[in-house]
Amino acid sequence: MAYKKDKYGLSQKEQLFCQAIAKGENGSSAYKRIWSADSAQANSIHTASHRLLKRAEIRLRISTIQKQIEAGYINKSISQAVKDKELVLSKLRSIINEDIPTPESGVIRSLELLGKTVALFENVTVTKNEETNSEDIARKISEILIEANQEKPKEDKEENQNIH
Repeated sequence: MAYKKDKYGLSQKEQLFCQAIAKGENGSSAYKRIWSADSAQANSIHTASHRLLKRAEIRLRISTIQKQIEAGYINKSISQAVKDKELVLSKLRSIINEDIPTPESGVIRSLELLGKTVALFENVTVTKNEETNSEDIARKISEILIEANQEKPKEDKEENQNIH
């Protein structure tokens, strides 16, 4: 029986399996839970999960999900850092505007710190450097190959229909 595949060439259960593995679940336990294989022998479950993990499209999808999870954590950290920066800047402005009683030296120090946040006292050049490593390149190549393999059978079918 053919199951409906998603844009990654995976069935719904395979996609769930990839998500479970990417989040750190053991292959056998993920397989047993997703395929409701409670009555299957442990060796059979292990073999089936191992076969899944050997497939390139499964490994690629797990890697992609893991990178998305990591990016989410990074984005949350960046978001918190931005909130912290806004809080500090708000307090510095309150000190400068004398909303918070502060000795003169504290106001001067607040002005200095506020100036440093916008690189007022330094010559700064900001550049964006995207580093690409061999794993990223291999992942991109695998994604392109998988997409190309999914499109090729469709083209072949169209050509065969035109011949007959």
